[in-house]
Amino acid sequence: GNIVIGGSVYTVSGQLIDNTNLTINSVLPEYPKSKYNDTDGTYNFESNPIGYNYGITADRMDTYINGISTLDLVLIQKHILGLASFDSPFKIIAADVKESESVTASDMVKLPKMILGIIPNDVPVADSWKFVVADQEFSEPQSPWQYLEEANLVDVNSSLMSQDFVGIKMGRS
Repeated sequence: GNIVIGGSVYTVSGQLIDNTNLTINSVLPEYPKSKYNDTDGTYNFESNPIGYNYGITADRMDTYINGISTLDLVLIQKHILGLASFDSPFKIIAADVKESESVTASDMVKLPKMILGIIPNDVPVADSWKFVVADQEFSEPQSPWQYLEEANLVDVNSSLMSQDFVGIKMGRS
């Protein structure tokens, strides 16, 4: 038999994200398969053979600076200084623009240059978004560095409709 695997893509605040490319992979010869999600953020991969392992990932092309403002700089600065920590592991991941597994003053150097246009930011790039598995547990929410970017589904024997991803726009808090 065949099963359906699907879910939704949304921001940390619950806003749906469209125009996201999802890829499902398996050992079967017709995989990987990719498709864009619907305008309401949802996606479905139909006709997946029962009893196999599947992995799902997501990516989205966007200009780096799209949706980022000086307010994000202020929020990152407050987090670094300990004045107001981020209330979500997903926001901490977003603030780590240098991807050094920490949020420090060096993350503050790149963003203003992008906002001011000193670093070219009109070129679409895939790594301006990260998509992380929505229902994962963070053992240390203030230090969420071993996060999952792939939903790993083992020995699937029924349809799975809540394989959700949180889309994190790097630099946006």
